[in-house]
Amino acid sequence: TREPTFAGEENPRFRTKVSALCVDEREVTTKEYESCVSVGACSKTDAKNVTCNTVAKGRGDHPINCVRHDQATSFCAWRGKRLPSEVEWEYFA
Repeated sequence: TREPTFAGEENPRFRTKVSALCVDEREVTTKEYESCVSVGACSKTDAKNVTCNTVAKGRGDHPINCVRHDQATSFCAWRGKRLPSEVEWEYFA
């Protein structure tokens, strides 16, 4: 038999079908996330690390990072959307 060339956790444990759905073409920007915060639909990030785009000035067009899962979920709900499931995410990736 042939040896796999990937880590064990990358080996599918089941087969599934992903229903048709749409995904945004780009990441959510820091500016977009801050708009959600300004209307009270999202909580402000508690990011303090210099690698977080909300910490550095002039990164409004950069992707939002350093947000928790619940914050990302709130943002999606504010936009009338949802986060992809793990299976959907792996399909897109």
